[in-house]
Amino acid sequence: MVRKIILNSRSSRKRFLGVEIGDEKITTHGGLAPVKAFLDRVGLRPLLDRRLGHLGGSRYSAAEMLELLLVSKILGDTRMIEVERYSKDDAFKYFLDLLSVPAATTASRFLERMKASDLLALQFAWAELLREQFLRGRNSIVVDVDATPLLQWGKQEGIAKGYCPQRRGGKTYSPNMAFDAKTGMPLHGVLRPGNRNSLGPVGEFEEFLDFLFAFVLRDIPRVIFRADSGYYANRVFQYLEEKGAQYVVSARGVFFPKLKPEDIRWGQVRKGVQYGEFDYLCDNGQILRRFVVKRDHTRDAQARLDGLWDTDVVVVTNRKGRPKSIIRFYNDRGTAEQYIAEGKQGFGFAKFPSRRYLVNQIDFAGKLMAMGLLIAYREAVLPPSMRKHRPSTVRNLFVNVGAKLVRRSGQTVLRLTKAIRYRQVWDVILARLRLPPPTPAIAS
Repeated sequence: MVRKIILNSRSSRKRFLGVEIGDEKITTHGGLAPVKAFLDRVGLRPLLDRRLGHLGGSRYSAAEMLELLLVSKILGDTRMIEVERYSKDDAFKYFLDLLSVPAATTASRFLERMKASDLLALQFAWAELLREQFLRGRNSIVVDVDATPLLQWGKQEGIAKGYCPQRRGGKTYSPNMAFDAKTGMPLHGVLRPGNRNSLGPVGEFEEFLDFLFAFVLRDIPRVIFRADSGYYANRVFQYLEEKGAQYVVSARGVFFPKLKPEDIRWGQVRKGVQYGEFDYLCDNGQILRRFVVKRDHTRDAQARLDGLWDTDVVVVTNRKGRPKSIIRFYNDRGTAEQYIAEGKQGFGFAKFPSRRYLVNQIDFAGKLMAMGLLIAYREAVLPPSMRKHRPSTVRNLFVNVGAKLVRRSGQTVLRLTKAIRYRQVWDVILARLRLPPPTPAIAS
């Protein structure tokens, strides 16, 4: 009689498990193969070579180095030293067509050589990808603009004391960022000192908008901006109106000295909530603008001198529509905070490699670009049912998966495990990227 042996986590036989060392090219980033095929399809490396080719060295070109750093961030690396973990990953080097992976010090020196003009060139490269590849054909876009404090603990150049809820008196960077509200795609971002408010000095936010309209949104006829009260300023409204853009901006905390309670046109109270609107002369009484109000009668509130309550939700807008629909549209702006949180957790927005301000600006631009590339991969390659996932979820499900390279019939094949999740989705990914049929590659 043969006794059946069952091996489990408590089996005493597990301690006698043999160990072998082989020469198979095993990687934990098997999903990088279709990601690299996508990057090649959008022309990432030729674009970087055209914009920043003058930075190349004798061993690595600028495009190779920048693509390596971007792919490293796509895979989840938040620190420069983590690049070195790919030096023994033969499959990783095969995917990126590299003979070797540079050391972290080599990558750091590469960033140190970059100048302010190179930072602008990198931003231009991302704007070109957005305009020509990812936003092409869009008739309208909703742009969420927001700023966030990035707490720092070192002595980085450019950090300063400012608004920082994580630590009172902490020194931070305070970047301005713009996102596509539909997909979460970063459109533009600028790293700034932490003592700047959302708008910054006169002309700074206008320069931010100039870049967006000139290089990212110029082919999109209908642009709608959403922002919180930190961007409430007449000069911003005038700028957007001159560009023909619509806007919905929070007016929380704004006092209207000439407003009378009877000037507010209220609707009916339903379930304790009431919507209204009023017109008010802004910019020293020169421009009449529309304001929309939401009042919750179930909350304890204190009346202000201008007739509003301290709990009222007030926004300024040049859009048409019922007050209720305007308020609902503004409330969707909360997704911008989710995109920022995703950038902090999944792409290390708050971690910087250098004490130099310019190097950290370049690194931040690269993180925004890496996050955008992974989102673009999700939108272009994954089926619609999977596009609701966050970038970090896409990374865990379809990028950081175990695989190995094998030789079959004189060809190199990437073999994934038969137990891989979402097998049908993998079939769609490989088919859309026009890679070899998935069945022989995924078979055990």
